[in-house]
Formats: sequence, C-alpha cells, structure tokens
Amino acid sequence: MNMKPIFLAVLSVAMLAVSAQAQTIRPVVAGVDTLSRVVAQADSGDIIELVTNGGVYEEFARVPVNKVLTIRAAANLTQKPILRWRVNDEIRVQASLLLKGIRVEGNGIAQYAMQLRDLTTSAPPVRLICEDVDFKTFSPAGEGYVLRVRANISRLIELRFTNCTFDSVGKSVLRLEFPSNGVDSIIYEHCTFANASINGLNDGERCLRIEFGSYPTPPKVRVKNCTFYNIREDAVRTTGLCELRVLNSIFNRVRDNPVQCDTTISSSTIAFCDTLENNNRFSVNSGFNIGTIYAEDPEFENPLAYNFTISQFFAQNFPGDNGRPLGPARWHPASSSVKQTSAEKPNAFALHQNYPNPFNPATIIAYQLPSASAVKLELYDVLGRKVATLVDARQNAGSYRYALDASRFSLASGVYFYRLQAGDFVQTRKMVLTK
Repeated sequence: MNMKPIFLAVLSVAMLAVSAQAQTIRPVVAGVDTLSRVVAQADSGDIIELVTNGGVYEEFARVPVNKVLTIRAAANLTQKPILRWRVNDEIRVQASLLLKGIRVEGNGIAQYAMQLRDLTTSAPPVRLICEDVDFKTFSPAGEGYVLRVRANISRLIELRFTNCTFDSVGKSVLRLEFPSNGVDSIIYEHCTFANASINGLNDGERCLRIEFGSYPTPPKVRVKNCTFYNIREDAVRTTGLCELRVLNSIFNRVRDNPVQCDTTISSSTIAFCDTLENNNRFSVNSGFNIGTIYAEDPEFENPLAYNFTISQFFAQNFPGDNGRPLGPARWHPASSSVKQTSAEKPNAFALHQNYPNPFNPATIIAYQLPSASAVKLELYDVLGRKVATLVDARQNAGSYRYALDASRFSLASGVYFYRLQAGDFVQTRKMVLTK
C-alpha cells in the first residue's frame, strides 16, 4: 500500500490546524541582529514582520529556523526591507519557512543565503517557500550559493520559489544533494537568474543543480516562466530519475546547456523556450519531449542594470503555451497586457470597476473610448504616489481590457487607485490587493 498520499493528506490537515490557530505577528525594526533575536523568541506558527521601509537588518551570526515561521515585509512598504550578512553565515532551515517580500544580501561575504541540513529523522516535514524575494551577492572567492540542501530529505516535502530574483551568485542558486528517498516537488516560477556560477567555471557547479537518488515516486521539477542570463555553466542540471518540465522560459548567454538531464520519465517536457546564443541547446535523454523552441533575441531593455523587459516584437511573436509572453511577468512589456475586445464605437468614455476586486495577484481593468485618443492608465498608492504607468499610447475607438499582474510591479497588499485619462476625460477608481 502506498502510504505517501495518506501521509501528505495527514500533513495537510495538520498544517491547516496550525493555520487555524491564532497567529502572533511580531514586528521587527531595522538594526543589528534584531531579526535573529526575534526569531529566537518566536513560537511555532508566528509571523515575523520587517516593518522598516527599505531598512537594513544586519546580521552578525547565523539565523536558525527550527520552528514553523513566516518572515515577511509589512504591508504597504514601498521599498523592500534588506536582510544583510556581515559575516559568513546563513539562515539555517530546520523547519518549514515562508520568506516573502524581502531582499537578502550576502554582501560578498556570506557563502550561503540558506542551508537546509542537520535534520533529525524525527523532525517534522519541511516546506521552504520564497515569494517575491530578491537574493544578491552571494559570491565570496570560489564559493556562493542561495540554497544548499544537505539533509535527510525524507523530511523535505516542497521547495517553491515564485517571483524571485537571483543576482551575482558565485556557484549555484540551488544545489540539492539527495539520498535515496524524499522530496515531492521543486518549483521555480516567474524567477530571474542573472550572473550565476560566476566562480564555478568547469568545476561541476550549475545554476540549478539537483541530484536525486532512486525514489519510489519520481519527484516533480518545474521551471516555468523564468529568465536565465549570463550563466557560466548549465542553467538547469538534474541527475537521477525525475519528471522535469521546463516551459515558457528564456535562456540568454548561457555558456553551456540550457538544460541537461540524464534520466527522466516520459512526461518530461521542454517547450516554448527561447535559447538564443546557445550552441548546444539541450542535453537530455532520448525519451524527453521537446516542443516549440525559439532562437530569437528577446531584446532585453537593459540587462546590465538588471532590467530584462522583453521587446514588444518578441512578446507578440514568440508566445508561451498559454499565449502570454515568455519569461517572468515582471519583464513583460506593459502594452502586451492590453487587448482591444471590440472595435465597435461606444457611446461615451468609461472606466469600469476592476474584476475581481479584491484580487491577488491578477485583475482586469476595462475601459471604453468613443473616439481615438491619447490614453494614459496609471496606478497610484493610497498616499497618491504613482506606482506604475500601465498604458501610455494612442488608441483607436473601442473597448479595451488591461490584465494587471501585481507581481510584475512587486506591489504590497493594500488599497490602490487606477486613473484613466483619455483626452479631456479623467476618471479614477479604487482597487484592493490582498495577499
């Protein structure tokens, strides 16, 4: 009898029970070792909020996470709080952890952002989830990792990174060394990897290096809507049996293989990816499914300034499996989110209430133009500061829909106002983002 589904069901019920309990929110102001002190005092299930706008949280020692915690930025901050190491240490993950809305800097000193290791066989299962986290400068001489897993991974259930960025990493963004049983899924979605494996030339390190043993059920590895730029070795390298799916991703200036995989099951797939400047596109076994592959220039706006916005031409002509542009949503050109739904002339200008509202992270803004107009659709925070210009173009008469993805603009939870100006017509409406 396969006990894994039963085990996962029991685990889900247990996590729901924990979430149903009253959670303590512990605010932390910027300073020296302020985070590690609060982590030490926290109880399992607590939420630790970094409340200083753009504040620097400097750490001179390891931050051990041995209880279930959330570490996140407080709502309505306009700049991410920064967790910065002044010594060669890390977050030592030994229990489930959610990181959200912060920036983590190695300062060129720390070898690791996080390590998952030294778990006892009696430890509860671990989930590590990072959402909208920026990792930067983990590149001491000859070293550098964002996450390294060296553990009894029968205790590791899920690794998931969503809307994260990785910049200047000496060796591997992810290195997982697994024994013969354990993990269920590893997921990277809407992530940006730039300047990785810069210390690892020809030493076997990869941007994502994942080593599996022999599992009863092959683990799932998902890389979807990601951008890889200036990678000195392979971008994705898996060893051991797994189900690997790489979709809607851009590989640009990858020195070796965008994907190298020696053993997969028949449902493994690479499709709707762009591999310009790669002489060897993929190194995979014969059973791998390779779908639509482009070899086009995404025309990044300014990669040296970490701006990987793709061109309008690339977005429109080389779509992903869902018809949307390749790569992370944050780098899609704004006007690619606008669609004319009808060319019939409306009777009057109108800006409609977004739907759904509240929303997370996507919503639709609809508006109507009875005549051709110079159109500006702008987004403002509750203090009246402009957050983004969504549309700035001349448009013909008709009805339009703008698909707003809050993750593209790294918006915090809260109230926002969207404003339409078309000729002399001006209208503003309110929306609420919840996370």
